[in-house]
Amino acid sequence: MAGAFLLGLGFARIITSATSGDQLGAAALALAGTLAIRAGPRVGREWREGMTGRLLGVVLDGLPPVDGPAAAGRAPASPREVQAEPTTPTGPASAKTPVRPRAPGRGPRISWLPTSVPAGLMLGLAAVAGGLAGAASDNTPLYVAALGLLVPLVGVLFYRAEAFLLVLAAFPWLDFAARRALGPGMGGAWDEALLVVIFAALGFGWFVLRRFEATIVPLTLPLGVAFVAACGSVLLNGVALETGVFALRVTFEPLLFFYAAYLLPKDVRWVRYAVTVFLVASVALALHGLYQYVTGAPMPKAWVDAQEQAVIGTRAFSIVENPNGLGAFLCMGALLSASLLFSRLRTAARVLMCGVFVVLVAGVVVTFSRGAWFGLAAGAVALAALAHRRLLAWIVGLGVISPVVLPEAVLTRISFGFSGAYIAKSLTAGRLLMWQAALHRAFEHPLFGLGLGTFGGTSAFLFGYSRLWVDNFYLQMAAEGGLILLGAFLWLLWRAGKGLVAAHADGGDPAGRAVIAGVFGGFVAVVVANVTASVWETLVVGQAFWFLAGMAASTARGGRSPAARLPGMGELWPGPEKSAREPRPERPAKKKDVPKSAGRGNRQQRRAAAKKPKR
Repeated sequence: MAGAFLLGLGFARIITSATSGDQLGAAALALAGTLAIRAGPRVGREWREGMTGRLLGVVLDGLPPVDGPAAAGRAPASPREVQAEPTTPTGPASAKTPVRPRAPGRGPRISWLPTSVPAGLMLGLAAVAGGLAGAASDNTPLYVAALGLLVPLVGVLFYRAEAFLLVLAAFPWLDFAARRALGPGMGGAWDEALLVVIFAALGFGWFVLRRFEATIVPLTLPLGVAFVAACGSVLLNGVALETGVFALRVTFEPLLFFYAAYLLPKDVRWVRYAVTVFLVASVALALHGLYQYVTGAPMPKAWVDAQEQAVIGTRAFSIVENPNGLGAFLCMGALLSASLLFSRLRTAARVLMCGVFVVLVAGVVVTFSRGAWFGLAAGAVALAALAHRRLLAWIVGLGVISPVVLPEAVLTRISFGFSGAYIAKSLTAGRLLMWQAALHRAFEHPLFGLGLGTFGGTSAFLFGYSRLWVDNFYLQMAAEGGLILLGAFLWLLWRAGKGLVAAHADGGDPAGRAVIAGVFGGFVAVVVANVTASVWETLVVGQAFWFLAGMAASTARGGRSPAARLPGMGELWPGPEKSAREPRPERPAKKKDVPKSAGRGNRQQRRAAAKKPKR
C-alpha cells in the first residue's frame, strides 16, 4: 500500500510540478513506489512473521503467518496454489492430484488475502489517495495523506467486516479524536460516514463475497412504527426542517448501531475481542473521570446545588462532557465486567476483572449522578435475576448496610434529592416543574405531541424552543412526539430486552452467556437512568447501548466468520473456543440405549442359521 501511495503521489507531482527539479524529485518518488510494490511480497512475509504482523494480520485476512503451523488449513489463494499444494494420504494425493513444483530459487507464494481482488483494490485505492495528495495544495496534503492511509484500510475491512466490531467498541475515543481533528463541520458528520461505510461493507459481503446471509432484525417493525410517528409529529406540527431533521437524527441514529452490530458477521472470539476493547475504553473514561475529581476540574455551577457544594467539589464528566452521560456509560461497563467476574475465569484473569469492576464503579460514583446510581442498582438486580440468582440476597444485604458504608458525599447527594428544600426548588424552576409541564403537553396533544425537537431536549435547547430540560426521556418523548411515538419506543425497548433474555436462554459458550447477562444488566441500568436524565441523547451513550444490545442479541443467531485468534486474549476468557450456538457433537449410543431387537434377524433367519452345518 505504501508503494502504491508513493507511486500515485509521484505521478501527480510530475504532472503538477512547474520546475524540472521538482519533477525529478517526483520521479524519484514514483520509482521508490514501484520498487516498494515489487518488493512488497518478500518484505510482507518477514513482517507478518513478527508480532505486529500477527496482530494486524487478523484484520487483514485472519490467517497465521505463511509457513506457520496453521497455514495448511487455509483455503488456497489461486489455482496455481491448488496445484502446488502438498499432498497427504487423506488429502489431494488420494485423488492423484498432480503436483506442480515451484521454479528453482522462488520462495513460497505470498497471499495477503484469500483472493487477488482485495489486494488489487487496496493498491488502487492507495494509488488514488497518493494522487490526491500530490495534486492537493500546500495546506492540505497532510489531511489527504491521512485519508490515503484510511481509505485502503476501509477497503480491507470490506473483506473482514467483523473488524468493524472493534471500531464500534472504541467509539467514544474515536468520536472524540475525530471531532477534534475534523472540526465542528466534518467532525459532526463522521459518525454518519462510519455507518454508511459499515452498511456498504455488509452489502458487499452479502451480494459480492457471499460470506454470510442477510437476516431480519427483530426491531424492524417497532422501529418503523416509531419512525413514522416521529415524522408525523414533525410534519403535522409544522416543525422547522432543520430542527426536525436534527431531532430525528438524535432520536434514531443510535438505533442504527444496533443494526450494524446485529448484522456484522461474528463468532464468539470476535465478540470477546469487542468486549475487551469496550472495557478498555470504559476504564480509560473512568480513570479520566477519577483524575478530574481528584484534581478538582472546573465545572458549571448549575451541576451542583448550593447546599451540596460543601461536600461535592466537582463532578466527573471526562470527554463525554456530561456527568449523567458518563455515569450511564460506565454503568454498562461495570455490569459487563461484574458478569464476567462471576463467570469461570482463571485466578489472574479474575483479579484483573475485579480491578476493572472497581475502577468502573468508582467512576460511576464520582459522577454524582443519582440516575446512574439508581440505574446501577437496578441493573445489578436484573443481572442477578437473569444469571446469578444466589446473589440477590447479597444485593439486598448491601442495600441495607449502604447508609453505613457509603461516603458522606454520596449520602448527602441522595438524601438531598428527597429533601423538602430540593422539592420546593424543583417545583419552582427545576426538574419537577418540567415533568408537570411535559405531562400536561402530552395529554393536551396525545397523538403527535407538540412536535419532535421542540420541548425540553437537546434540539429544543439548541434551536431556542426551550431553555429548561425535562430530564426524563420518556416524558420528553411523550410531550414532543405524542403517545404513539412513546408507545412504539417502549415496544422497541421491550423487544430488545426480550431478545437479550432469549439469547441468554439459548445457552452455548459460558463466556457468551456471561456477556449477554452483563449487557442485559447494563441495558436495564440505562433504561432506569433515563427516568431522571435524557442520557440517550448523548451520542456515546446511545451508541454503546444499542451496539452492545445488537452484538449480544446476535451471538445466539449462529453467525459465523473465519475469525482468527488474537495472541494473548484467550487467557482472559472462559469456556471452549466455539462459534456462537455451535451444535454439540452427538453422544455415542451406549449399549443399554440399543434396543434388544437391533441387529437380530427374524425367527426364520435364526432357525435357518442354526440348521447350517459347521465347517
